[in-house]
Amino acid sequence: MSAQVQDAAALPEESPKAQAGRRPGLRASIVVLLITMLGVGVRVTRLGTEGAPSVSEMLMVLAALLLLCHALLYPKRSIIRIDSSLKFFGAFLLWASVSYFWAFHPEVVASEVIAVGLKGVTYALIIACTITRKHVDHWGHLFVLMSLGFALSAIQEGAGGGQYSFLLAAREAGGWTWINQFGKWTCFLLPFNIHYIAFANSRLMKFLAGLGLVGNLVTVYLISRRAPLLVIALELIIFAVLFRRYRKTFVGFAILMMLALPLLVVGNREFAERIAMTAVEISARTQGEDITFGSVRFMQYQAGLAAVKVHYLVGLGIGSLRFWTHEVYGFRMVFWPHNLTLQLLGELGIPGALLYAGFVLTALSRGWRTWKYLMRRNEFREASLVTAMICGVIGLVVYGQFQPILTEMHLYLALSVLSVAAVIYRTPAPEPTTDDEAATSE
Repeated sequence: MSAQVQDAAALPEESPKAQAGRRPGLRASIVVLLITMLGVGVRVTRLGTEGAPSVSEMLMVLAALLLLCHALLYPKRSIIRIDSSLKFFGAFLLWASVSYFWAFHPEVVASEVIAVGLKGVTYALIIACTITRKHVDHWGHLFVLMSLGFALSAIQEGAGGGQYSFLLAAREAGGWTWINQFGKWTCFLLPFNIHYIAFANSRLMKFLAGLGLVGNLVTVYLISRRAPLLVIALELIIFAVLFRRYRKTFVGFAILMMLALPLLVVGNREFAERIAMTAVEISARTQGEDITFGSVRFMQYQAGLAAVKVHYLVGLGIGSLRFWTHEVYGFRMVFWPHNLTLQLLGELGIPGALLYAGFVLTALSRGWRTWKYLMRRNEFREASLVTAMICGVIGLVVYGQFQPILTEMHLYLALSVLSVAAVIYRTPAPEPTTDDEAATSE
């Protein structure tokens, strides 16, 4: 039996006695699944992010404690899973912890490790409690509903138009603006709407996915961010390339979306100005001109490159790059690194970057092999859902080159659903029994 099948959460055929013996594990996984999905779903409201810890984080911790208690009470029925990606992540977290001893700002190491570790808990929870193909579909359905929730939030906060409207809404709510969170979530959620428009089993789900796709476009229009345009175009290309048998359908989606995105830009003056300013600055910098309107993002990249050139072996210590750019490079403010690659290399050096790359690439490799397996078996609906997951992961990695993402949920959520779907879809499903159906419905 392959290592992937050994990691599988799908249950093999068992005798009725064995099924009765493992039922507590199945019940526990369903409880953990519901709490975990609630913890993810609550992110569409400000309850999901405001506060320390947030409501979302408290729900994740509750789910983790329940999982741990079950493992202690029923050690032979433990549903805790440790896959290859999680091993890479554990090694990465250990290296990040050790960076305390050479960190530029050792005071922030503990808080950063805890922040990243909590997102790793999200990954572990999802691969533990997602055990059937139906559960994988439930995640997809949740992502469609989250598209609608985020679109409504974006409309509520950005109805006044432009970035100022979001800043004002954040000030009134007493927290940070969500303008960049909307962009990240949209890039992750959009591929799932495309999948369900094409392959949903019910008209209601197709309708909701269509609304979700419209909501994604409205969100992109309102937030006036440039990165989503690049990421969404890339995701559409991946869908069209991977689905050769349904290329006409997905090429049609791609054409419609590519036509819609320029219209969004043309219809939004702030959007058009930001893109035009970016083009002017890139041209000026490549020609060596002395400019006075420099973008903060370009300065962040310059500072990040300067840190990498000096500290590429072991890094400045997790969380320290933003303080180094402030105290050494001369920024007036403490900026979060806005490039995942530069942040990993600058804070944890080559070893940390390689470990994190192993975490991401292992999940992507597993998803790619599963996609090929499903296509050979003509399971196009499942292959399309895996494609949406692959698009979500790649899209977020690309987005992470423009916005902070290391300590946020998005990428860990995308990697976890891809990893667990890859294992479940490559494991022969057992014949359902009355006991199984009764236990699953509980």
